[in-house]
Amino acid sequence: MKILVVAPRFPSLNQPWIDTYLEQLLKHHIEFRIYSSLDSPEAYNSKVDTLDLKKYLLHERINTAQNIRLMITSLLISPRVTLRIIIDSIRLTKNISHRLKERLISTLNFFYFRRFSKTYKDISLVHSHSEIGAYLFMHLCILEKIPLVLTFHGLTPAGVTQLDPHKRKILYDNVSLVLVNTNFAAKQVTLLGAKKKTLKILRQGLPMNDFRFSPATRPEDGKPVRIMTVGRFHRDKGQHYAILALRRLKDKGYRIEWNFVGVGSGVETLKALAVKLDVQKEARFHVALSDIEMKNLYESCHIYVLSSIERAVHIETQGVVLQEAQASGCLVIATRAGGVPECVNHKKDALLIRPGSSRAIYEAVRFYIENPDQWDDFLHASLKNVKNNFSADVIGEKMSLILYETARNAGKI
Repeated sequence: MKILVVAPRFPSLNQPWIDTYLEQLLKHHIEFRIYSSLDSPEAYNSKVDTLDLKKYLLHERINTAQNIRLMITSLLISPRVTLRIIIDSIRLTKNISHRLKERLISTLNFFYFRRFSKTYKDISLVHSHSEIGAYLFMHLCILEKIPLVLTFHGLTPAGVTQLDPHKRKILYDNVSLVLVNTNFAAKQVTLLGAKKKTLKILRQGLPMNDFRFSPATRPEDGKPVRIMTVGRFHRDKGQHYAILALRRLKDKGYRIEWNFVGVGSGVETLKALAVKLDVQKEARFHVALSDIEMKNLYESCHIYVLSSIERAVHIETQGVVLQEAQASGCLVIATRAGGVPECVNHKKDALLIRPGSSRAIYEAVRFYIENPDQWDDFLHASLKNVKNNFSADVIGEKMSLILYETARNAGKI
């Protein structure tokens, strides 16, 4: 079996889950090629080089302007053959859309995949990790009768291009399987148009060997409790509530060092808030940490806080950072946002709190500080939760079976 993996950004520092997914394909001896729309190189995780993943990248960038140039050039070089392909492509668009613009773009996409069929030779299945990528390669799947699998990672953040609702309907009419990581994500994608019969829940796996369970030593008298929060610097992630909670903790005399990790221009707003609240010494901001720096920070912190809000454009469907924190030995506090309550267990391996409340964050941090005798129970339950429910090897085994079954049912293996 050979899979075409459609990744929104690869290689990328901010999407380590795709590296984990590709590693599992290698472990299960599944051939693959990678298509990514990423035009310029950016920082990425060390695993990409360790596994030599870049060698699987297709050096293709598909866009409408390029397809128009391709069609014109083909008409000039070989008009008869090109006209025949164009006519066949137009026929295929009849079952896709009645809108002229979309039919024209679909015609160009069909033309491209027919013209470059050798590039995608022997593909058994297309697995896309974005709706936009899935819609594009839907044309290849229709053309070659290949099953299309979409992993839905949740709604895209504010400011990020989304698939047009009309195209979404077309996509979900043609998708073979939609993978989601929680029941919450399943409800989200159903509202977008996915059919329930195509849904399957598969957790996002964590490579356990990449994270060392090494709880930070409990702080001695006078030493600060170190806290960590990871996420895009954006209001959806609720970091401003964490900074307000930091002010509350400081007012009560607690010594805190709070590490905020992420990317995005929103960091300047958060820094300004920290200065306004006079916690700029306690709040430390880290931008675009490497995976090694991130793991070291996990191991040096006592508590991890996920402060995401519920009324966000992009709501957490699983919150993989929670599994990273638990696997590393951090006590976890998380808001009851999206699919998070499906992934940790309140008062067993984490504390779940109401979203959008600095007081709730403050009280949860205070509970851990005032009850150090309960730390070990929480930490060992955390490690058990990750091992049993989120290990990448366990998830990878399930995933490989699902992909093989999907390709087999389509007669592609």
